[in-house]
Amino acid sequence: MKLINGSLYIVPNNIRRDLLLELSKENELKNIKFMSIKEVVDRFGYYEEDALYYLMKNYKYKYKNAKIILENIRYVDNKKYDNNKLDNLVKIKNELDKFYKVDELFLKELNHYSVYVYGYDYIDSYSRNILDKINTNYLKPESNDYKHTIYEFEDMFSEVSFIASSIRDLLDQGIDINKIKIVNYSDEYYFIMNTVFNMHNITINLKNESIYSTNICQKFLSEKDYELGNDYISNKIISVINKYLFIEDEDIKREIYINEFKNIKLDKKYENAVELVNLSEVKEDEYAFLIGFNDGVIPRIYKDEDYLSDKEKEIIGLDKSYEITSELRSSTVSNIKSIKNMVITYKLKSTFNDYGISNLNEELGYDIETGSKYNYSYSNSFNNLLLGIDIDNYIKYLDYSDELELLFNNYKSTNYNTFSNEYKKISKDKLYEYLKNKLTLSYSSMDTFYKCKFRYYLNSILKLDKYEETFAIYIGNLFHYVLSKAFEPGFDFDKEYNSYIERDLTIKEEFFINKLKDELVFIIDTIKKQYSHSNFKNALYENKFSINKDSSIKVDFIGYIDKLLYEEYNGKTLLVIIDYKTGTQDFNLCNSIYGLNMQLPVYLYLSKNGDIKNAEVVGMYLQKILNNEIKKDPKKTYTRLKEEQLKLTGYSLYDEEYLNEFDDSYEHSEVIKSLSKTKDGFSSYSKLLTKEQMDELYKLTDKKIDNARDEILDCNFDIDPKRIGFNNVSCTYCKYKDICFMKEDNIKILDEVKDLDFLGGDTNA
Repeated sequence: MKLINGSLYIVPNNIRRDLLLELSKENELKNIKFMSIKEVVDRFGYYEEDALYYLMKNYKYKYKNAKIILENIRYVDNKKYDNNKLDNLVKIKNELDKFYKVDELFLKELNHYSVYVYGYDYIDSYSRNILDKINTNYLKPESNDYKHTIYEFEDMFSEVSFIASSIRDLLDQGIDINKIKIVNYSDEYYFIMNTVFNMHNITINLKNESIYSTNICQKFLSEKDYELGNDYISNKIISVINKYLFIEDEDIKREIYINEFKNIKLDKKYENAVELVNLSEVKEDEYAFLIGFNDGVIPRIYKDEDYLSDKEKEIIGLDKSYEITSELRSSTVSNIKSIKNMVITYKLKSTFNDYGISNLNEELGYDIETGSKYNYSYSNSFNNLLLGIDIDNYIKYLDYSDELELLFNNYKSTNYNTFSNEYKKISKDKLYEYLKNKLTLSYSSMDTFYKCKFRYYLNSILKLDKYEETFAIYIGNLFHYVLSKAFEPGFDFDKEYNSYIERDLTIKEEFFINKLKDELVFIIDTIKKQYSHSNFKNALYENKFSINKDSSIKVDFIGYIDKLLYEEYNGKTLLVIIDYKTGTQDFNLCNSIYGLNMQLPVYLYLSKNGDIKNAEVVGMYLQKILNNEIKKDPKKTYTRLKEEQLKLTGYSLYDEEYLNEFDDSYEHSEVIKSLSKTKDGFSSYSKLLTKEQMDELYKLTDKKIDNARDEILDCNFDIDPKRIGFNNVSCTYCKYKDICFMKEDNIKILDEVKDLDFLGGDTNA
């Protein structure tokens, strides 16, 4: 495309980048501007961030719903439509008038430019009306009628393998990799394409994740005092913060942050790589692979399921869904015919679906070729993989492929069904550089380390466990949040509960949210009853602790405790540690000798290093706030059984004077599970520790933290899951079984410890 001086080119981002590159090669200095359609349309009228906040605060809209409203109110005029939805949009539009801005300077600037649009498959009628007002010239690619062959493959793996082989053919012919494009990519191709292309040494820029999934973003959202750096992610977070500084409502601000972060993609792009593009973005001298040419996939079919229905769109003059589908179909056919160098492929099945060829071929009339050959000269590792697959199919299904004999004769040395899963030690210098000379440890990461060092390496060093907020996690966070506010003066349950609901809920989720609301009210009331037995009137909630453990690099051991109750008593500060649990409780102190199940000892350790100095810990407990089932007892009411489930579970200090201060019912405790006295002293079920045992537990925890730190910094990440008795405590819920290929001889057998003798003294009374 010849770029004309004094012009505004309205093009998609990929084409903008290419045009800028062309412009940089010219010797002449030109006055040329590049924008997208959205950028231009928004200059003719847009709503400031205040409008979003107004809708969320005054209409109680969720972020996504508020965005939908802001997108659609631009389409209505200030008049009566006799349609509830449209009239409501008009009402909101009038309310938001004070937040509506027009870029007058830009509109004046347009008078000095010739305007050209290029590279869009479809322009909606609203945008086209605006573009027509500024005498826009619509540039279309040169019309051609190239003929292509469509290649059919049995599955996605075969399809991607053929594409990788074909790209290597092009590279061997001297074709620049930057001129090779993949069209019609979808996320279902990600894993196979990433694997196969890596084996063929083909660099490809697949779609990037959002910054929301990163550790930096999650720490910023969860830690009030988290310090942002000067990296790409931190700068993007800061830009979002600056946009919404005016918002005082922390809950609305958090919801906005989360959604904005999800819309910001990580900036990870390789130079000299295959790119994913749209059909209209392929240039004449480029080579395109149109993948997934399947019915229902291409062309995209628009359904009447937008916020505005087709009936409402017709009233206000917008394109209806079937009109969009028809226009896109026409432009897709035209684009395919206009690309000179194109390979089209489709699959008959994927893991979960069966497919047919796109009905576009009824218009294109291209020949279909099946059983296209793969070039075996490009990747030994991939050929070995194919050989393994063919041997599997032969052994399991007597399926003898045409390539099996060829591959077997050429790769006889392949050790089929054998492997070495041994971890190869990395260098300290590389680890320290990767960590940027800073290591952060916590109870959960330390517990993972002692369960299996390799699992820790994958989880906390390589960070392969992508963060996903499941509904269960969301409910747990909701309960923790409300309970952190529940005992403050002026607590308003409905306000706090409803303010946290920041996601769009399915019908099923909404049902559980409403049901669990009553459950949480019961929990709060029960905890208040428990407080009536205690003289501990002071409390700290959601406490963060950070303890310096520097070694060869900076090391911090951090943790959070949901609740600390304390009381000044006879010159001492008595302290009780409580952590809410929404999942399974596991606090077997006997395993702490191996560094396992140390949640309570870690809380003890953290509290002793907190702001409350010289504290005497009277008890450390878990409180299960979500119960899946209640065992029936004919002697007790259902309400009573639920109250008992909310009793504290853990260990108490063997000091009756201090215990009485915390729980005046300790002899038959209404607060602490299994704590009671008989005529001979405390019952055998009571979990009690002496002051000396508490001190030993503190020392043991300190030692285990130091040991984990030292082994991590020494790069000791062997595959070493633990078995205690007959129980494998490491692998049951591990996500990395397909990576480590754990063998029986990797398992470390530990003796089952059944008492706390290693802490010294008697365990109980």
